[in-house]
Amino acid sequence: MKGEYIEVDIPGLCSITHVCTGCEGSEGRCCSSFEVTLSDEEIDRIIKYMPQAAQLCPHLVSNDSFNNVFDEISEGLHAIDTDEDGTCLFAYHKDGKMLCSLHTVALEEGVPLRRIKPVTCILWPLALFEGRRTILTVDEEAWKFSCTHRLRGDRSALCTSIGGIIEEVFGPAFRMDLEKEIAKGSKWARIGLK
Repeated sequence: MKGEYIEVDIPGLCSITHVCTGCEGSEGRCCSSFEVTLSDEEIDRIIKYMPQAAQLCPHLVSNDSFNNVFDEISEGLHAIDTDEDGTCLFAYHKDGKMLCSLHTVALEEGVPLRRIKPVTCILWPLALFEGRRTILTVDEEAWKFSCTHRLRGDRSALCTSIGGIIEEVFGPAFRMDLEKEIAKGSKWARIGLK
C-alpha cells in the first residue's frame, strides 16, 4: 500500500467511538459475523505466534501439530476458518466473554497488534473498501454491536479509540494528516500512505 492514497470519510470516522471489552453472550459478536480475509504476509506473521495463541485456543492443535486454520480464497488471499457456529478459530472465552487470542498474545508479548493480528480485525469497526479508489469509512454493520456508539454533539474530532486504530494500521503521519483535514473542516480527505 505504500505510495498509495486512501479516501477518508471524515464525518463517518468522527461519528463513532469503539471500545472492545470482549463480547458477552452469543449475539452480535464481530468474531462470528464477518469473514476475515488476510494476505500471505499476514498468515506468516500469525504462524510465528501460533504456540502462544494455542495456549488460549487448544483447538488450534491436534496430534501434537498445529491445524491449518486458513482457507485459500484466491492466490494470495485467504480466510480464517471458523467453528460450526461461524466463530473465528482464534477467538476464546474468558470470564464469560469472547476475546481474540491474537490480540491477547500481542499485548502479552508487548508487540504492535499489526505484527500479529490481521488488518481487517484491527480496523474494526472501520473498514477499507477497495475498488477504483480505496475508501476508509465506518463498517455499515458497526452499529449493531454494543462495542460501538454514535457520538453526539461536537463531531469535529476523532475519538481516542478511533484515532488509535487509525494510527495502529496506517501510522502516526497518516493520523496527523487526517487530523489536519478534520481541523480544516474537510468532509473527505485524500491521504497518502508513507
